[in-house]
Amino acid sequence: FSSDDSASTASVELTKYYLYNGFTPYASWARPWEFLNYEEFDSAGATGLDIFSLSMGIKVRDEVEGGEATGNKEYLFGAYFASETITKEERENIVLTLVIDISGSMDSSTVSVEESSTSLLDLVIYGLEQMEDSLKEGDVINIVTFSTTAETVATALSYPEDLAAYEEHVNSLATVSSTNLEAGIDLGYSVAQQTYDATKMNRVLMLTDAYANTGVID
Repeated sequence: FSSDDSASTASVELTKYYLYNGFTPYASWARPWEFLNYEEFDSAGATGLDIFSLSMGIKVRDEVEGGEATGNKEYLFGAYFASETITKEERENIVLTLVIDISGSMDSSTVSVEESSTSLLDLVIYGLEQMEDSLKEGDVINIVTFSTTAETVATALSYPEDLAAYEEHVNSLATVSSTNLEAGIDLGYSVAQQTYDATKMNRVLMLTDAYANTGVID
């Protein structure tokens, strides 16, 4: 476990980009947990645990400091823990409520590459476009946006019948005003309750930089 619980692999992608183009990566990109997140690991002798599989092991090696053996041993513990793989065809249908931050801070730039700049909202839009490949017939999408206030953009969009409307809403996203995270959460869950379907998975997905500065910010 690391002190960073995110699934980010940005440091790996940036490091690879620099290496492939003959540049020296920044030392600050050497974030081991992101490199571990990037890799895929096979289990060794995994044991079934309900819907999960689990294996553990310990590696022993001689401790070395300053190039010299200390006479002590180091015990390195590793654990592999995975859920079962469910394909798009196998999974249950979903009612997905997207709660999207369109406040001014989402216009902030991510790391610039080759003098081009991508904003946080650009990444959100790209992700929502790519998400189409994970949808299947019978899925339902709700869209809520928030800045100073929250707004219901669309409810009960069915896939694939309303795909064009979904794409239109996604591509029309633009940043305005401040960040009322409280309003976004409240409206998002209200819309999710209104469209709740007991025969499907029901999920709320927050897309935000979480820089709350309006409403309740505690």
